[in-house]
Amino acid sequence: MGVIATSFFWIALVAQLSQIYAKDTCANQVLTGPTDDDPNIHSKPLNSKECQKITFRGSDKLNTNLGSLRLKAFINTDNTYSLSISFADIKWKRAYLWLSQDPNEDSSICRSYSIDNPGQSNSFTTCFNLESSNTTESNYILDFWAELNADSFYKTLVFRLPAIETFGNQLSLPQRSIFSSIDSTSNYEIVQKIQTLPSTYNVTYYKVEVFKEKDNKEILLDVRMLKPQDGDELAFEYITYNEEGYYYFKVSAISESCGEDQCLKSITPRIYIKRKYPPLVIGIVGASFLIPCVLFVLHLRSRHKQKEEEKSEQKDLVYLVYSQTPEKHYAIVKTLEKALKTLGEVQISPKVTEASHILYICGTHIFEPDPITHKYLVIEANKAISKVEILIIQFPYSTKEIPPYLRRCLRFNLMEDFSKFIHLFNCEAQLENNLQYEELKGKVQEAQLRNEPKKIILNMPIIIVTEQSDSDSEAREADGLLKSFLCFLLGTQHRNLRGNGPI
Repeated sequence: MGVIATSFFWIALVAQLSQIYAKDTCANQVLTGPTDDDPNIHSKPLNSKECQKITFRGSDKLNTNLGSLRLKAFINTDNTYSLSISFADIKWKRAYLWLSQDPNEDSSICRSYSIDNPGQSNSFTTCFNLESSNTTESNYILDFWAELNADSFYKTLVFRLPAIETFGNQLSLPQRSIFSSIDSTSNYEIVQKIQTLPSTYNVTYYKVEVFKEKDNKEILLDVRMLKPQDGDELAFEYITYNEEGYYYFKVSAISESCGEDQCLKSITPRIYIKRKYPPLVIGIVGASFLIPCVLFVLHLRSRHKQKEEEKSEQKDLVYLVYSQTPEKHYAIVKTLEKALKTLGEVQISPKVTEASHILYICGTHIFEPDPITHKYLVIEANKAISKVEILIIQFPYSTKEIPPYLRRCLRFNLMEDFSKFIHLFNCEAQLENNLQYEELKGKVQEAQLRNEPKKIILNMPIIIVTEQSDSDSEAREADGLLKSFLCFLLGTQHRNLRGNGPI
């Protein structure tokens, strides 16, 4: 009995020490904000069967902004990784998190979270130890789903941990790898989130290269230079336009001691983008029956949705009228749309007839919208009292000409008048340290530099004006002779005309 009791004692002691060590590895990291030890936050581990019953996928159109996620990777004393997950801007009451390693899903981590009062815990941080031996050889997938009443929010983040020997802060910058994750929630756009290096490296820029793999060849799609900002994370958004293929990023640091393409390049996992709306082939006989039924069902659903929206809280509905070319202008419009949602707290209306505000966004050339929108703009712009407000938005690179029927509408030159423009929708909007505002400002400046006409310098003769010299009197004498000669000619012509008069 003594031997058995002693064995149990040592087993319990080892288990307790392992738990303490596991906590210490995460506790050694500097976690900003409150942790999940907050009494207002309840966390519960789930097994794989319970986690598989949760639906982590959803529609982009139903994805409500109920918060944000931020990932940070650290190295523990035993050369293993710990992952810090920070939740910010929390508006949800219940959430689920599933962290799995592809293809080994047996070692996944699944937890549920609940908050009694989201207003008291606006943010918190949790930490997980990743003790797998092949953490740098496979991809990690983090699925997050949250809800508040009928609203839902989900995120899918994919990342790969760098090799241990290239991630220590004691390494020089040319040998230092960078941790980043990819937000692949939307099929239309992918967002790379970069964990910035400590300030001791004196990084001036982060070079981000976007690649697409086609026919076993990598195609460079875009290159951006991101300047470090306040905080420990940078975000770069790339619009895929639902073009099918594998997308991935390469990120490297640039400093005075390590020039462009001289530092180690960290490669993200490949994200597969597929066409979201494949073509639908319907037979002629079937179409003649299905199309009226589908239209009738859509009509009933739209009427039901319209009644529900009338009962809900009224918000500004904004309809955007813009040209989809060129690509840089289209990206700026989409960034402006995000800024309107976050800063202006408005809703984007899918129909021009339901909007309370219409934004006519001027591009590099004059364009005419579709016939329905064009007719509606002409009618509302010529009304003495209209139920909709039409605003003209111009950028530094925009053409100065606008359609004649919109000349009486209010104009805003962005970004100079951005504060006045956004305060029309939300008078309490704060532009300082706002990511959407800074992103829009950067894209507008970049487009302005690319579209600004270059100054042309011609080799024109230079006229030098000096003081009067002695030759001025000679010039005046020449002018007097010229005037006398002209008077002589005019007098002769006058006498001839009088001689040829009537007798």
